[in-house]
Amino acid sequence: MLSQAQHRDPDISVRQALASLFEEFQADSEVIRMFNFVLSGQIEQEYAGSADELSVHWYDMASGQNG
Repeated sequence: MLSQAQHRDPDISVRQALASLFEEFQADSEVIRMFNFVLSGQIEQEYAGSADELSVHWYDMASGQNG
């Protein structure tokens, strides 16, 4: 889902790119908590920014670097 959004215009936030996933499971609070846990641990903590503010186009641009 995020990789597809990285190739679209206009640029949106990581959270906006995942909005349809959150909407699909909104009735299941346990799934939503798990999504938020993974989002926080894998993206927000790694890139030191809120998913609401991180650009889906640019949040992982350094991942191709060896440094």
